[in-house]
Amino acid sequence: MQLITIGQMIADATAKFADNNALGRRDGENYRYLTYSDLGSRSAAIAIGLHELGLVTGDRIALLSESRPEWALLDLGAQLAGLVTVPIYPSLPGAQIKHILNDSGSVAIVVSDFAQLQKISDIREDLVYLKHVILMSETLKSAPEIGNLMLKRFNDLLSVQAPPLSDYPAYPGISQISPFDIATLIYTSGTTGEPKGVMLSHQNLLATGYAACQIIDIGPTDTFLSFLPPCHIFERAGGYYLPLSVGASIVYSEGAFAIADELTRIQPTIMLCVPRLFEAMHERIMEKATKAPLIHRKLFQWAIKAAQPGNRESRITAPPYSAKRSPIQRVAEEWVLAGVRKKVAGGKLRYFVSGGAPLNPATARFWIAIGVPILEGYGLTEFPVVSVNRPGDIRIGTVGPPMPGVEVMLAEDGEIYVRGDCEMRGYYNQPEASADTIDADGWFHTGDIGSIENGSIRITDRKKDILVLANGKNVAPQPIEAKLKQSPFIAEAVLFGDGENQVVALLVPVFERLHGWAKEHRIEFHHDDDLVANPAVRRLYKQEISRQCRDLADFEKPKRFDLLDHPLSVDSGELTPTLKVRRKQIAEKYREKLQVLSH
Repeated sequence: MQLITIGQMIADATAKFADNNALGRRDGENYRYLTYSDLGSRSAAIAIGLHELGLVTGDRIALLSESRPEWALLDLGAQLAGLVTVPIYPSLPGAQIKHILNDSGSVAIVVSDFAQLQKISDIREDLVYLKHVILMSETLKSAPEIGNLMLKRFNDLLSVQAPPLSDYPAYPGISQISPFDIATLIYTSGTTGEPKGVMLSHQNLLATGYAACQIIDIGPTDTFLSFLPPCHIFERAGGYYLPLSVGASIVYSEGAFAIADELTRIQPTIMLCVPRLFEAMHERIMEKATKAPLIHRKLFQWAIKAAQPGNRESRITAPPYSAKRSPIQRVAEEWVLAGVRKKVAGGKLRYFVSGGAPLNPATARFWIAIGVPILEGYGLTEFPVVSVNRPGDIRIGTVGPPMPGVEVMLAEDGEIYVRGDCEMRGYYNQPEASADTIDADGWFHTGDIGSIENGSIRITDRKKDILVLANGKNVAPQPIEAKLKQSPFIAEAVLFGDGENQVVALLVPVFERLHGWAKEHRIEFHHDDDLVANPAVRRLYKQEISRQCRDLADFEKPKRFDLLDHPLSVDSGELTPTLKVRRKQIAEKYREKLQVLSH
């Protein structure tokens, strides 16, 4: 790959794509865009402004903000200044923010609004290194007490006079630092313990885009709809640096409630997200179809069934709505699916890209039938993208072949080892943890268990999640949880049973679907806790467990279960900010329920 820094990347893109739209967001009824020329000049001003605050090359600056263009401008400005950015999920509480700021030694932090500024105010006495707070919001009339910390406004940075990016000596991120220098510290989600700072270099972050362009045609005509927070490494590498490196546009989503409208108005060509969004969209479309007039409903159901290439096949080689499809599939496309695709996805969407958790195979087949294939991939904070399915060669149930330049090896116990340009430099200030994770030959030990089938990787579980029953049987919970979530009534499933005689499950219903079922069966309820305790509802879920797990060994089947009356959430500590299940925390929170189930 071409070895450059992020600063060099943005300088090159600014020069090459000056008049192209770079970043966009909704402004009233319309969308407002910054061109690449705007992006370059504003990032340069921020870089000089950060230097004038006293920040020097190598200093750490934290970003505590929701996804928005200002986040990108501040990140790029920091990279041009030769700083190391420390992204923090805005959903994190003050105690976790304190740990990240102190562990990273951050001397400055950017906050988006009053709520985030208040978090810093609450922990200010415990912040060892922090000196500067930069506030994005311009509507705040009074600020909370922040002690001896210096408060600066975002617009003050933009007003700084900066030399053009072609004046390289003015920008250490172009002239002084190396592609192998650390660009960012991203703190792991902490599913098993205290978050660790993952050190990623400029090369690590840009290697993903370089590899992606070798397998997918991406360029200045593409528009990315950005839904995930840029704190998420999947979005940071694939939905942010990648499109900017090729002159594409990024439009920031306003959230899940706005996605349907945004897809039709913005008409993006590519969108990266976690599986739950694609599954929720699938559920909503199917739910809406059930309420359509009979002829429309039957026609839609016929077209979806006809268009799914090999409904039981795991490998799909024909591109969507291509000439390789059968005559019936082409009729379904022309009569029904072209219109459906335009209505639900805008008409220009080429690919969804999914990562962060297993994708429901039924959802994968549905979107392929619609004509928008989901390219499921695999990566970690420590290794942004390991593998991805290829356009025109999708193997459902796998995360695809390794990316160009990535090596993969299976250990004796099935753990996946990876090596390549994306690989982190280690954990910040934790040499022992780094040595435990990256061996002497440079292999990163992912902690994931899997197999390689015809060149594609299949993830079967997390090494630390394996349940060892009292009889010595080993149970991998994630594949079983994935099976359970194929039920239209189950939104989340978490299995337990380590050291016990049987596997038990905590289930989160798809409440919208369950409400409809309850009304159809004339079951009265006032609240969801009434509903999940109803004997008829529990019989329904017992049947769903039996149906989804019929092909499992008897010892793998959940023998007992309980229903939660609320979704799992980040705020409650049940999910990480990247929406991964915190099994240990859930076990502790619902200890009494699990004791009853297990005995």
